Amino acid sequence: MQKENKLIFLIALTLTVYATSIYLQQGAFIFPFPLNPILLLLVTARFFFWHKDKGLPAFLLLLVGIFTFLGSEIYWSFILVPETMITFSESLITDLFQLGAYICLIIFSVNSALRAKKTLFILLNGIFLTLFIYGQLFESPISILLSYSFMIGANVYKPVFQPLQLIWILLFILDGSKLISFLLN
Repeated sequence: MQKENKLIFLIALTLTVYATSIYLQQGAFIFPFPLNPILLLLVTARFFFWHKDKGLPAFLLLLVGIFTFLGSEIYWSFILVPETMITFSESLITDLFQLGAYICLIIFSVNSALRAKKTLFILLNGIFLTLFIYGQLFESPISILLSYSFMIGANVYKPVFQPLQLIWILLFILDGSKLISFLLN
């Protein structure tokens, strides 16, 4: 098993063990989804340092991790005083960081489709883009999960930027665990 596969597997296993332990203790199946941005940042940073020779795709993934982390108000609350945090929460700064993460992810997917040069990959990428943008605009977590599954399928069909394409699996796991936490409780 490659080190990238091991890293994704360890994160999935850790999240599952945590949620199972909470279930056994309190009867609720809750994943630690507030940690998702930091997990994504750590994985994308690790992928970047392992594969910085891949250039733009690796850098885009690093930006996705950084922007997602900076777009989470939870982590800002550790460094900002409560009065400042209220003003900060009302501003668009975190929304702009999230938008930056989405744009980088879209550029990564389009770059993958252009590199693949396969009709099926391009079609699956188009479905991804449609579902992803719809899911973000209308806050539909099911659409976002479906969009990730189409990119996973496209990369199973024609792997591009190996092993960076594993980021789609990680995103599916992180968003899926968040959705499960909300649906089962």
